Amino acid sequence: MDYRDEFCSYLKEEKKLKENSIASYRHDIDAFLAEAGEESEVTATTVMAYILKLQKERRKNSTITRSLISLRAYFGFLYVNDYIAENPMRRVTLPKSEPHPPSILSVEEIDLLLSQPDIATQKGMRDRALLEFLYAGGMRVSEMIRVKLQDVHFDLGYVECIGENGRSRAVPLGKTCASYLKEYIEKARSYITNGNETDVLFVNMRGEAMSRQGCFKIIRDYKEKAGISKEVNPHTLRHSFAAHLVANGADLKSVSQMLGHSDISSAQIYLQFAQNKLKDTYDKAHPHA
Repeated sequence: MDYRDEFCSYLKEEKKLKENSIASYRHDIDAFLAEAGEESEVTATTVMAYILKLQKERRKNSTITRSLISLRAYFGFLYVNDYIAENPMRRVTLPKSEPHPPSILSVEEIDLLLSQPDIATQKGMRDRALLEFLYAGGMRVSEMIRVKLQDVHFDLGYVECIGENGRSRAVPLGKTCASYLKEYIEKARSYITNGNETDVLFVNMRGEAMSRQGCFKIIRDYKEKAGISKEVNPHTLRHSFAAHLVANGADLKSVSQMLGHSDISSAQIYLQFAQNKLKDTYDKAHPHA
């Protein structure tokens, strides 16, 4: 039996993989062996040369990684079954995966999203305050749903937030956010809770503490209403908060502290947005741009 056929049978019968997954493995292996020749002739150098070829062809890191995973499984199978004397993949490491850039809304898209709730209704007041709150403070949704009424300090202009590490941090409240938040608390929240004794800041329309899923649904509904094609969720507002601060000159250390990061390096991903703004400014202002 052909080694490749036997390997595919192994994936199907023992690993219980679906046909499309097996076809993907087979495609990667066939493509490699078309370049490398017989399995017994393959060395770590052969594999590395193949990686370089894929890189020169500008294949994505994810594509190269998938190919190497297929080859690692295949040659591991051959070695365990004594079909080859040495496993060439033992000395080959997988390339680091490319970090996915966060989804960021422009200031115009943020304004469009935040303008969707009908603030003539109690639900709309709550939803506008919620969207403003997430964008103004950059909190994680898990942090936001735990904020209590007593954590909001309008007089001092900040909200006390308990992070994932259990540590408390002060998150600034902008004037716009504070205005919508006060309106929600004074004109809508008590009617929505309807006598329910809960001290959480944001409640659902049953007067109970809002859930993560409820927050995601609110944002998804307004995103669709606004006709925004990008992925938008609570974390999108957090990323947009940080990116807009950095783009407008905020230092990474301050942004990192507001986000509740323990390491400033986590905020470095937002530098690209500051660089993009500088380039836009240059292109618009320089006579020879």
